[in-house]
Amino acid sequence: MKMWSRRWNMYQQFGIGLALVTFASLSCYVLNDYIGFRAVALILLLTVSFSAMILDIFPVLLTAFLSALIWNFFFIPPVMTLRINSAEDGLMFLMYFAIASINAVLTHQIRQLEEKQRDKEEKDKSILLYNAILNSLSHELKTPIATIVGSLDIITENKGKLEPATIHELHDEMAIAGNRLHMQVNNLLNMSRVEAGVIKAKPDWTDVEELLYRCITYFKEEGDRIEYQSLGEVPLLWLDEGLVEQCIINLLQNASRHTPAGTGIHMETNYKSGVLKLVVSDEGPGFKPEEVDFVFDKFYKIDKTSTGGTGLGLSIVKGLVRAMEGSVDLNHSGKFKGAEFTIKIPCKSAQKIQIPNE
Repeated sequence: MKMWSRRWNMYQQFGIGLALVTFASLSCYVLNDYIGFRAVALILLLTVSFSAMILDIFPVLLTAFLSALIWNFFFIPPVMTLRINSAEDGLMFLMYFAIASINAVLTHQIRQLEEKQRDKEEKDKSILLYNAILNSLSHELKTPIATIVGSLDIITENKGKLEPATIHELHDEMAIAGNRLHMQVNNLLNMSRVEAGVIKAKPDWTDVEELLYRCITYFKEEGDRIEYQSLGEVPLLWLDEGLVEQCIINLLQNASRHTPAGTGIHMETNYKSGVLKLVVSDEGPGFKPEEVDFVFDKFYKIDKTSTGGTGLGLSIVKGLVRAMEGSVDLNHSGKFKGAEFTIKIPCKSAQKIQIPNE
């Protein structure tokens, strides 16, 4: 209701109130011989109540005033005049006018109170969500930063004393932590772009297999868990390489975070009939059927677990895929018994491009 009243300006609301009264009055005029003018009063009161549910206070008061005049002029004997002959009908008219006005004001005030309560609940919910995201971010950012700073301190304080293998190991840890920081910052930037609706696909010729192998390198610490398989030849495709890469990284990160160590993560690709199909599946516990409708919601965390993460990754995937005019779906229990995400992106292939003089 609040959305309606905000969408309409004041002139539109006065017009809507007038139209409601006119429609109700005409209907009652046609049926007057069957229902009588007292029943007409109830129908007009119902019209005033309905207008109070969708309009602001002044259009509602106009509706109440007009309904009283129309009831007097067209329905209370003698009709076609504002004169009322009997004291009973006069008292009934005054009561109608008072009830219509009070009804309009009270219904409008009740609606305002309900809207304020709803706004308060939404605000409280938003505060809880943003507190959760800030807490998650503080952990997600603090851990890799601490790893990088700690490794640098060790190298600096023990310069010339460390074995080359130890230095190489510390460098690997910093690279992994740097990748984690990079993914988190990218997620924050992409979330703001998704919500602002400013993401536009910028396609170019893309080697999908090379892109997917590059995504695997983001997960050096557990790259042996990730298995890639191409279900047929995938030619060069006209895609936004950056958007596709971010989608795959987020899906791999989600699978890595929510599956037991040692279990497999699987990627498959297929290109058929002008559509690229990318599948990321795992051998974890999967999803409960009732969770499927919520996994792409912002800040949603599976089973409310404490496995880390900000709850942004999957909602970003959905936004990025939509920007490429594709779709992403979840099978809560795929062929590997865990979660199975399927991305489909329409795109053209280099095989169908005719290059002159070649």
